[in-house]
Amino acid sequence: MKKMKDFVVIGLGRFGKSIASQLYTMGNEVLAIDINQLETNQLEGKVSSAVTADATKYEIMHSLGVQNFDCAIVCIGEALESSLLVVEACKELNISYIIAKAKSEQHAKILKALGVDLVVSPEDFAGKKLASMLSTPGINELVELTEDYKIFEMALPDVWQDKTIR
Repeated sequence: MKKMKDFVVIGLGRFGKSIASQLYTMGNEVLAIDINQLETNQLEGKVSSAVTADATKYEIMHSLGVQNFDCAIVCIGEALESSLLVVEACKELNISYIIAKAKSEQHAKILKALGVDLVVSPEDFAGKKLASMLSTPGINELVELTEDYKIFEMALPDVWQDKTIR
């Protein structure tokens, strides 16, 4: 995956707002779009630009210039039809990398069939991460590379103080 600097985030629920503001804080260009004015108002000053618009419409997306962004992140989980229409518009606009939030396994299958590059389920991800942390006391951070390999950060046991790795 190439380094991306320009993101359009569509759907500003908790997940969308979180990712949009975090990407912006990390120095990226972020266009945030939602159909609800209250949601876009909450991101003023926390993203490059927040726009109230119906992202299910190809013409609107084109007029906003989303085709010039490296990555689209579709954070619409509840409204299945809207999610799929936004993904379709992003595909038609030739956005090179599309990430979409899925609310269910069926939703994820459809998104993958449409050609979404990465399908995420924030609730599943957070649940797995929390379960892993709870079942392994002392582990602060855990990243699973594969089933067999993991990277973790842990508190150093007292008996390991002043010892080398060897």
